[in-house]
Amino acid sequence: MKQFKTRQEEHLIPTVINVVDSPYSIYTVCYDTFKEFFVKEGYDTFEKWENFLENDYCDVDSDWIDDIADFYNLIWTHVDPDDGACKGNDYFLIYTREQD
Repeated sequence: MKQFKTRQEEHLIPTVINVVDSPYSIYTVCYDTFKEFFVKEGYDTFEKWENFLENDYCDVDSDWIDDIADFYNLIWTHVDPDDGACKGNDYFLIYTREQD
């Protein structure tokens, strides 16, 4: 389990979360972790998913991240630790909340 210290007034995520995946784009989402989602979308092998990304992908990453999170009843957020000052440091967190 990864733990991130945050200030809740700045982030809409709890202080302790269980990270399922932290891709920086849809290209780095773990196929094996979310295989049921990809199969439902018609990509029943990693090769088919990779082929789609390489040849036909033209969507917004956050739309796919949102669909994956909805499918698994997970939460997601976009994290940009530099507030845009350093391009490429942003990523998505797909997570569950720590149980109380």
